[in-house]
Amino acid sequence: MRLFLDTEFNGFRGELISLALVPENDFPVWYEVKERENGSLDTWVLMHVMPVLKKGPLRPLLFKQSFQRYISQFEKPTIVCDWYSDAVHFCDCLNGPTHATSLSLEFTIEVISTNNIISEIPHNALADAQALKKWFLNGGRANDIAC
Repeated sequence: MRLFLDTEFNGFRGELISLALVPENDFPVWYEVKERENGSLDTWVLMHVMPVLKKGPLRPLLFKQSFQRYISQFEKPTIVCDWYSDAVHFCDCLNGPTHATSLSLEFTIEVISTNNIISEIPHNALADAQALKKWFLNGGRANDIAC
C-alpha cells in the first residue's frame, strides 16, 4: 500500500507543524496539526502555512499517538513524498518518549522528484499530499486541474 506524505514545518529544518498521509486507495486520510513547542514562527510560514492549516493543533504526545495508531494499521507501507525533510519528520513521528514506546514498523520511503503539481490549497499538508497522489497516479504528469 502506498501512502502519500506531505508535511509543513517552521522554515528549513524547522519544527514540524502538520503532517498528512493519503492512501492510494479509499482508506481514510490522516491529517493533523501539531501544537508548537518552540519559539517564533518563520515569517514565510506565518504568512503562507498558518492561515491554511484548516484545523487546530494537538498536543505533541497526542499528535504522535494518533499518528502511530493510524500508521500501524498498514503492513509494510510505501511512503511516497517529494522532499527528504518530509521523510525525516515521518520517521521522527515513529519515536515515542522512550525506545520501548517507539513504534516498530517495517516500511519503505520513496522520495521522488516532481514538477507541475497543482494543489488546491498550497502549503496545506493534506491538499499537497492529495495533489502528490493525483500527480503520481497520473504517471507523473502535470495536473490539468487543481485537486
